[in-house]
This record gives sequence, C-alpha cells and structure tokens, in this order.
Amino acid sequence: MRLALAVVVLLAAPVRAERQKVAVLEFEIGKGLDLDRTYFSDKVRGAVQERAPQLFVMTRESTEVLLKQFGKTLAECAGECEVETGRKLGADYVVSGRITKVGSRLALTMRLHATASGELLKTSEALAKNTDALVDAADGAVATLLGPLVAEAPPRPAAEAPAPAPAPAPSRRPAVARQGRPLDSFGDPLPAGAVLRLGKMAHGCGKNIAYSDPNQIAMSSDGSLALGYLSASTRFFDAGTGRLTQEISYPGSFRSGFAVSSDGRTLAMADDSDTTVRLWDVASGRHVRSLSGHKAAVHAIAFAPDGKTIATGAWDETVRTWDVASGNQLEIFQPKNGYVGAVAFAPDGRSLVAAAQDLQSWDLGSGTKRELKSGYDPTQLAFSADGAVLAVGSYGAISAYRFSDGTQLFKTAEQVLNSQHPSSVAFAPDGKTIAASDERKRVIFIDAASGIPEQVLENAGSVVAYSPDGKLLAVGGPGGCWRLWNTATLGTLDPGRMPHDAATTVAWSPDGKWIASGGKDRLIFAWDASSGDLVRKIEPDEDSILHVAFSADGKLVSSGENGRLHVWNVTTGRPVMTSEAPARSSMDCCTRFVLSADRKTIAYLPPGEKQVRFKELATGADSPEEPALRARIDNVSDVYTADGTRRLESRGRGVEDAATGKPILDFNFLPERSYYAGSTVFSPNGKLLAVAAKEQVEIWDLERGKLVTKMEGDPGLAYALAFSPDGTRLATAHPDGTILVWRVPR
Repeated sequence: MRLALAVVVLLAAPVRAERQKVAVLEFEIGKGLDLDRTYFSDKVRGAVQERAPQLFVMTRESTEVLLKQFGKTLAECAGECEVETGRKLGADYVVSGRITKVGSRLALTMRLHATASGELLKTSEALAKNTDALVDAADGAVATLLGPLVAEAPPRPAAEAPAPAPAPAPSRRPAVARQGRPLDSFGDPLPAGAVLRLGKMAHGCGKNIAYSDPNQIAMSSDGSLALGYLSASTRFFDAGTGRLTQEISYPGSFRSGFAVSSDGRTLAMADDSDTTVRLWDVASGRHVRSLSGHKAAVHAIAFAPDGKTIATGAWDETVRTWDVASGNQLEIFQPKNGYVGAVAFAPDGRSLVAAAQDLQSWDLGSGTKRELKSGYDPTQLAFSADGAVLAVGSYGAISAYRFSDGTQLFKTAEQVLNSQHPSSVAFAPDGKTIAASDERKRVIFIDAASGIPEQVLENAGSVVAYSPDGKLLAVGGPGGCWRLWNTATLGTLDPGRMPHDAATTVAWSPDGKWIASGGKDRLIFAWDASSGDLVRKIEPDEDSILHVAFSADGKLVSSGENGRLHVWNVTTGRPVMTSEAPARSSMDCCTRFVLSADRKTIAYLPPGEKQVRFKELATGADSPEEPALRARIDNVSDVYTADGTRRLESRGRGVEDAATGKPILDFNFLPERSYYAGSTVFSPNGKLLAVAAKEQVEIWDLERGKLVTKMEGDPGLAYALAFSPDGTRLATAHPDGTILVWRVPR
C-alpha cells in the first residue's frame, strides 16, 4: 500500500515560491456502510502529498479552524458544494469524494475542482471487494485524479540548476549509523538497547526534563535557543544539535519576566517575589548586575535591537528603560490603566510599546506618548521586521495594527483561538505570517495581510519563536522540550512524527502486533509494533488519558480524567461501549478498571459510586461478580502478575499471594520507584520486574535478586511500562510524548 504520509523536514530549506493549496474534504459515506470517513480522507491527503509534492496540502486541523469562522465543521461540509467550501478555505483546488456500495463491491468516487473557475478538472474511481482492498486501490485513483495538476506543473527555467533527486522515504525500521549507534525511522539516535521509537523525538529535552512547560522562548543570531520556565530558570540549547549548553537559575521561586539579547549574550530575568531585574552573561552563567527601581514585581522585559538598552514593565504601573552596560536607569514612563504585562521595542529602536489595559507607545527621542488602542487588555506584542505592523495578542484574538497611525488592519475571529489566551506571538521575518500559540498548545499560522489562519499544529507546544532568517520555527512544549519546524514545509505533516503531549500510559495487544498509548493531549495512538507506523488516532472526550489496556479479542479499553470508560474498535477507531457520565459532585477524577487474567471480563468503578460493575468485553453484557477483580478495584495501583495470583508487596519489598497476602518472596534490592501508576510491571511469566527509577528503567530477576539490565538514555524518566506478550520487549512511555521499545535480555 503506497498511501504514504508526508514527512516534516527539520532542516532549513531554500526559500521557494508560494505553492498552490489543495483542500481534501470529508468523504460522503453511503447509507448502510459502517466506514470511518476521516480515515479515508486522511489517507487521501497523504497520497496527494506524495503524488504532487509541489502542492500545499491543507491539514485537517487547518481546515477545521478555517471552517469554524463560517460556523461549519468538516463533517457538515461533506456533500455540500465543493467549490464554495474550497473558496471559503482559500484553496486553489478541492478534492471531494463519496464511498458507496455497488452490488457486492465498494466504490470510491473522487472529484477534483478548481475553485477560482469552478471547473471540474477530473474524476476518478476505485472499486474493491472490501475496505482493505479499497484503501489499496485508492492510491491509483488519486494518481489518476491528480493528472491535470501534475501535467500543468510549470517548466523549470533553463538557467536554474536541476533540483536534486528527492530523498528516499525513511525506513520504518531502525537504521545503523556509521558509528554503529542505531537510529530510529526518522534518523534520530536510539538509546542503547532500544529497537524502536514511536513518535518523533523532541529536540532539546533528553534527560533534561523540566517537569513544566516553558512559558517564554527566544532564538538568537548565534544559533542558540533559550527557554524560560516559571520555576525561575532559563535553559540554553544549541539549536543545531539540541545539546543543553547553559542553565541559569534566578534566586527566587517563580520567574515572572524573561528576555535574551538578540546576539544571545545577555539574559535578563525577574522574579514574582522581587522588584529587581538581574542580568547574566550567558557564556559564563555569571550574574553581572541588577536593575533596581521598580516598586512591584516586574512582568515584562525587552532588549532594544542593539542590545544596549533594556525596557521593563511592572505591577507598579510604570515602564522603565535602563542602560545595559552600567545598569543606570534612563527613563520612567507612566502608562494609564493598570499594570504592564508586555513591552516591545520597534525594530529601529526609536519607539517603545507597552501593554497594560491600554496599548501605548513612546518616542524614545522626544518622550512623546501615543495611545494606540484603549480598553484592549493585550498580553503579547510582536513587530514585523520593518516595524510597519504590530501584532497584538489578547484574550481570544490576534490583532494587527499599522504602527504609524494605529489603524487596526485585522482582528481574528473569536473561533480561531476558541476564547483562549495566546501564550506566545511571533512575526515571521518576511512579514507574511504571524505564528501564535494558545493555552491548548496549538500553534496557529495567520496570514499577516488578511488575518486568516492558514495552518494549525495541534498539540505542538506553548511558546513559539522564529529563527532570524525565518526558515525555522522553534516551539517549546511539554516537559521543557522543544522542536524545530521547517517553515517551508509545515503543510506536509506526518502524524507518525507527532508524539503525545506527554505519554502517560502504554499497552500491548494480546497478539503483540499493536502498541496503544495515551497522553495528556487527550489522544490515544495505536502503533504497529513492528514498523512503528501510526495506524490509528482516537480522540476520546477526555481531558487526559490515564489508562489503556487491550481485551482478549483486541478491543482497547481506556479511561481518562473526565470519568468515562471507553471500549474501542481499534480498526475503525469507533467506541463499542461507553460508560455513563459520572456524577458532577464526584471528587474522584476517573473510572478505575481492571481486566480479568484472560482479558475477557472488565470490572470498573465510576467516579463517585460504590458499586463495582462487571461486563463481558466481547458482548458488553453484564457479567457475574468476580471477587478477585472486586478486591483489585479497591487497590487499583497495586502491581499484579499477568495471571492475577501474585502481587508486589506494598513497599516493594517482596512478592505475596494476592488472595491471602502471604509472602512468597522477600527482597530488598529494588531502586526507588517513580510515583506514576503503571511505572512498575511484572513480565508475563512473573519472573522479571521492570521498575521506572528516577532517570532510568531497570529490569530485575526476582528469584535471583539480580539486576538484568538498565535502560538509560533520552529521555530518562518513564511514566508507564508494558511488557510484550512474549516478554521479549518492553515499551516505556515518556514525558516528551514518545514511546520507546526495548529489547529484554534473555
């Protein structure tokens, strides 16, 4: 099957002409057919990208955001006028389709329209006996459909050097580097002993997990990347290698302000419990001077473009400028209406903007004050490179103003940010795009001329910054990690490269073919355990996925913080059973559940209830109560063997009989465990115990009291562990969102 998904290139690419956009709408499904329309439309998106790489394929997330502005969803647009929907999306071409049953066969019919003229350019059809065969046949139908677009690709100018041959698609199995170190399918190194990585590894993270998301980020001209954390520290990374080069901590507890000079040499930080701004030399990590004068906590800091002046804004309702070399205070400005939450210098260094409840600017030569906008309560500021436009983030919207006269150029629709605060706003150096991140960790790319969102990265991170040349976008995300995106290829996202926000649970299917993972991003991923391919994404109505497990017949059980229990058909991604919503008064966050040893029966206890329920997973019918499962529900965090007859003693000092509590094996050699549920597991035969220690995973032979192996390397800490059914592999879930699969020594 050649419906390959496109890949994100993380290296800088040469600037190229703007590509034409293609939107793939949701396919209509004929009556009586139980098919997942999103599965087929996503597969076709990937096939279009593979067949016509010169085109910009709009992602599902981007399309959904754009349609929200018109009060529509993708599902609602299925079957509507394709051309009109394509025009709303700003697409040059639109692909639509329908799946029906013709006799005993399934038929996929697709149409390609040009949105400007409304012309039907091409139709194509695929016929097959079943769903799997239809997926295979669809690739050829896509090739036929795209014939007009491939044929009309513009000829290359004679003077232009021929483009290099496209790189081969990455192998989905680990490769071996020249030094002998194994690589994952994306070309990133694997830790020793690991055989597979599920999800793309974040760049600057590794063992340097910060346990909190960064809330500020900056890229410097020297190629360094700085991330600021609320935990009163700032970390510097080499953006090329991902190596941590420096960490500087403020002598406080809650960092409130942060800025790095454009050359990356000087760091300024402030703490919420203090009124002082401190400056550090980044290379040495040495504190060089303090700026004292504010009467309340400083929450806004900005360096002038030349790095010689710094501006600070505080809750004392003042903005002050300082000489960086001497630390002397230069000017005091008095905004009206409230404390200052953001400050920014214009690119020429002649003007300073402050965001309080109003948006105001000062001419630094004359001191003249100008009010740009009143009663706006802005929180984020970003200038275009030429200083002509100021982008402003406020509650629920991004706005742009012509700086010369304060004219508002646009304000995004409320649906774009879903009433979320923008946590970061950055202007692309070419002035064409504004990148904004919101509280749901989405990165939204907005056309700077029209204010229309063009692309969305879901679960990408909380803060954004462009490289000085604009070719890369740095996104800071979970666990203090960060990733680099090539700004020229953001439309070619491979979901298999996207890890969880933070992976919290992991499980193997009984046949060992699939691995399921859940995360804090509300998502469940099902992976091919052999190749590492992402085969299914499931989106339960949950705030965070806490536990996943497979039934004997391959169904997937999940529970999350919203309190519902779900049983899923992994092949279709659809629920086959969902428990009732929990009582609103319940203080318990989630449904607790355990499976019987044969994985055919589930016992679960909804939040706020006292009655444990028993169900047959194959049919969903009520099942007789099983006392052993009833006892395990009361102590769901206990660690049991696969057959349920033995469990780990509560202090981790031995193994005991699950029914009687009688000691079977005593030991005192295990390391201190992490406190996450699922961080200690027995092997299928009960002879080995895997333990997530503080910075590594260890496997112990319980009978001999011998350490079998240590699994070390990025990212160190593991939230959850799961043995394969045959005990030869161990899957580990990590804060950077990835899943690692390790070889278990015999």
